Amino acid sequence: DLEEALKLDPEDSSVLLYRALYYRSSNPPTAMNDLATAVEMNPKNYAAQLARGKLLESIKDSPGALKAFSAAMPAGGAVGLEAKLRAGELTLKLAGGKEAEVEKAWKILREAARVH
Repeated sequence: DLEEALKLDPEDSSVLLYRALYYRSSNPPTAMNDLATAVEMNPKNYAAQLARGKLLESIKDSPGALKAFSAAMPAGGAVGLEAKLRAGELTLKLAGGKEAEVEKAWKILREAARVH
C-alpha cells in the first residue's frame, strides 16, 4: 500500500512517483503535487521528472513539460531516451520557425539517436 509506504518513509521520492502514476488519470492535481514534491526531494529522480513532463504536456503546458523533460535527459536507458525524444520534439514544436531553436531540437534528437 502506497499510503503505508509513505508513512514509513515520507522522504522516499520513489513512493511519491508511484503514487503519482497511480493517480495520474483519476486525480491529476494530486499526481502533479506528488511529482513536484518527488523532484524537489530528489532532482535526480529522472523517472519522476519524465512523468511530470508527460503530465504537464497532457494539460498543454508545453514550456513546463520541456523543462521537466530536459531535467530527465541525463538519465540512462529508456528514461533518458524518452526524455530526449520528447524534449527534442517539444523544442521543435515551440521553435516557431526560429532557426537557432530548430537546430537545438535537431541536436537533442541526434544525441538521442547516437546514444541509444
